[in-house]
Amino acid sequence: MRVIGRNSLGTGIGGAGNVSGTQKLSRSGSTFSTALDSTEAGTGLRATLGAISRALLSFYAQHASRVQVLTAQYQSGQYQSDARATSAAMWEQAFGG
Repeated sequence: MRVIGRNSLGTGIGGAGNVSGTQKLSRSGSTFSTALDSTEAGTGLRATLGAISRALLSFYAQHASRVQVLTAQYQSGQYQSDARATSAAMWEQAFGG
């Protein structure tokens, strides 16, 4: 799907001329045109979005697996938290160092 903005002359900012399958969407007073097409850019975008989708699915599957392991460890009393390591990881994630 490609989002095409419209300038004051009504022509596509994205360079799309005659695009079929255009649908008007409205959100918070703004109107955007979207189009599904088979252009090279559209194909590349679909491939990129597919790769992102697969990466996210893999991440969430690994995350869910890790949560299950930690849940089992916690419920059995085997989980030992490390406050210093947790704090350092939170700081690193939030501030990068």
